[in-house]
Amino acid sequence: KIRDVLDDAEKRHVKNALLNLEKNEIKKVPESAWLEKLKDVSYEMEDVLDEWHTKILKSEIAADESSARVSKKKVWSCFSSPCSCFNKATLHHNIGRRILKLKGRLDHLITEKEKYKFKVTKKDDEQQV
Repeated sequence: KIRDVLDDAEKRHVKNALLNLEKNEIKKVPESAWLEKLKDVSYEMEDVLDEWHTKILKSEIAADESSARVSKKKVWSCFSSPCSCFNKATLHHNIGRRILKLKGRLDHLITEKEKYKFKVTKKDDEQQV
């Protein structure tokens, strides 16, 4: 459904842009503004997921390295260096907040999408989404 909505939005954008060119008008096409917002949110989602994935990999590498050490030192390191434990909690909190913020922006775009009545093709039947 998402792909169909994006395809319809892009087709409308191209069609309206061509009509504007024929009329020698320079207007911002409403669908293109919506597409830009969606593109921005999707790039930000990729950034958050990449950052999260990188942090997970770093954490796994650090865990592998520390598993070679004595377990007492590993447990003690959290008490002797609370900053690292605090940083992990802060990171998870920050990523969670960013995800919630992006979810809110996506919810707004979904609501905004309704006014454009993009079409979704479903087994040769066209329905409004």
